Amino acid sequence: MSKSEKKQSTLTIFPLLTKLIVVMLIVLGGILSFVIYQESKLDLQNTLNILEQEGSRLIYQIESYKELLSFLGKNDREAEKVLQEKLLTLLNSEDHIFYIQLVNNSGEKLMHAGYASPMSTSCYDHLMFSLKNDQEITHTYEDPQSGNLIFEIIEPIEPFEKNIRGKTLGALRLGLLLDKVRSQISFTRKSHFYNLSIFIVTTLIIGIIAFYVLIARNNYLLTTSALRDAEEKNRRIMEKMKQSERLSALGEFSAGIAHEIKNPLASIKNFTQLLPTEYGDPNFRKEFMELVPREVNRINKIVNDLLDYARHRKVKLHKVNLLELVDETLSSLKAPFDEHHITIKKNYNQIPPIEIDPEHIRQVFFNLILNAVEAMPTGGTIEVTIRKNEKEEIVIELSDTGCGISEETLKEIFNPFFTTKEGGTGLGLSIVQRIVNEQGGRIEVASTQKLGTQFRLFLPIERHYSEEDIDRR
Repeated sequence: MSKSEKKQSTLTIFPLLTKLIVVMLIVLGGILSFVIYQESKLDLQNTLNILEQEGSRLIYQIESYKELLSFLGKNDREAEKVLQEKLLTLLNSEDHIFYIQLVNNSGEKLMHAGYASPMSTSCYDHLMFSLKNDQEITHTYEDPQSGNLIFEIIEPIEPFEKNIRGKTLGALRLGLLLDKVRSQISFTRKSHFYNLSIFIVTTLIIGIIAFYVLIARNNYLLTTSALRDAEEKNRRIMEKMKQSERLSALGEFSAGIAHEIKNPLASIKNFTQLLPTEYGDPNFRKEFMELVPREVNRINKIVNDLLDYARHRKVKLHKVNLLELVDETLSSLKAPFDEHHITIKKNYNQIPPIEIDPEHIRQVFFNLILNAVEAMPTGGTIEVTIRKNEKEEIVIELSDTGCGISEETLKEIFNPFFTTKEGGTGLGLSIVQRIVNEQGGRIEVASTQKLGTQFRLFLPIERHYSEEDIDRR
């Protein structure tokens, strides 16, 4: 067969292939259209499933409001006001919500947002069953006053302490408009028909284009091999990048350990420097003999703590006089205070002993005070205030008159490995925050550049740990 005959044969086959491809794609389009049409015919059960998913989303959003447990658990009026505003805002933003209601564990209404209708016997029975069995309930009913079909979800609200079982603070009633969602589904169904028409026309166009795609098949096979080679090369590069990131993180973590160990070593070094001139003082020798073993033990503990940084650990609670603990920490830093001309001002109020982990809290004080010293290289004042606030918390305020911190830096100050110091690791304050959180407290910071910085530590007097997190000794 000559080349011209082969070319003619090829030209004859191409239209046949085109017709075959178009017919196959039309059939495929018809099948897909039928499937899409069947899926678009949503019945009542589909609607209820959609409502249940939507209700779960809304309930999760409401349960995330921090004022909810405070209001139900302590009858907090301020929390009630904020919570009411949030519920009204949510109600106005979601037009398919009929009402949102909070009830106590006896079924009595505490808060209501939306359409207010007397609770029917059926609704009340569902509510009490949910409260009694601590179980989510969904049901559908017709509101006698408005005539709307309502899909109601009743979600029990548990207390914050997860170890308390079989008790609820109350329940959340969420009423959703069934007809509203049905109308939306009907609108969606109509849009499906428009989409089907567009799909059929698009299928015909794709059929024509597919023929020309077949012509480019050989080129595709050639480029596929090149792409596979490129992907393999890219995979190797990504693997090397991941390995570099792991090594970098390991280096930063190791540097962080060294930074933390420098703190107790500084105390030992300072006392050692004073040893030749102060050795004749018996009080100095006594303090020196107490400090060195204590700081060596602190080094060992810091290393263990940092190695366990990513692991859960128990809090070792002791009844501690916090004033004495702060004084001990300040005494251990007398040498750097004298060296940098730092003045210490104490404002202590009478506070009760509290249960804390003294070693961890001492590390917090040490880190914060040394940071204050570094912020005042030419001298200044560190003011320490300890008091009890109206929330039954011990508040420790550490203020300095140093250079201060910019607003941009304040946003990142507790992030691990974030630092503005040359040679710093950025682990110090992140460890401080983690320790305070582990003690059941919180830490805040405020600063004005060129005027100074103030850290506030809030430690609860009453403990709220679960037993598996506590190690009392």
